[in-house]
Amino acid sequence: MKSNPILSNLEVRKAALDDINLVTSLLVKAAIWLKGKDLRQWDYYIEDLEGNLNEIMDSIKNGNTYIFYIDDRAVASVTLENKPNEWDIGIWGHESEQDDVMYLHRLVTHRDYKGSGIGEKILQWSENYAKENGSSLLRFDCLHSNKGLNTFYQSKYKLKDVAVHYGCQHSKYEIQL
Repeated sequence: MKSNPILSNLEVRKAALDDINLVTSLLVKAAIWLKGKDLRQWDYYIEDLEGNLNEIMDSIKNGNTYIFYIDDRAVASVTLENKPNEWDIGIWGHESEQDDVMYLHRLVTHRDYKGSGIGEKILQWSENYAKENGSSLLRFDCLHSNKGLNTFYQSKYKLKDVAVHYGCQHSKYEIQL
């Protein structure tokens, strides 16, 4: 990947509860953009943000959500959980019983930075973070129908499997650290 001088200013900070509006704003804007492309990923942030706030707030309270800044502008966020949540158990089944795994959730970038390499940089940061914190695997998923995101992930990672959960197919990714 060609070096991008904009990304040299990328700074990461652990999210605080005061940052809830910042994180949800990134998620809602991404959900609206996805919906405009006829993708259902993250529809629930548009249709029922209030019903999904507790999960986001819990991740922030537990110190698992990070915000990425460029020149003090929030440009991305990611959540890294060291225990599987209900969603992970549904997606990963008995594999979720493994202890040394970190689960990546809600990786979102501001659309102004599309094509800048920020997503790849955050994934690399997430891999390093997981490894430094004792995980041997980093797992994440996305809608199988989101071809663009799957193409992006598969340019770097191997598709592990396709799972059915709540009536939708999800592509599963697992990175050995």
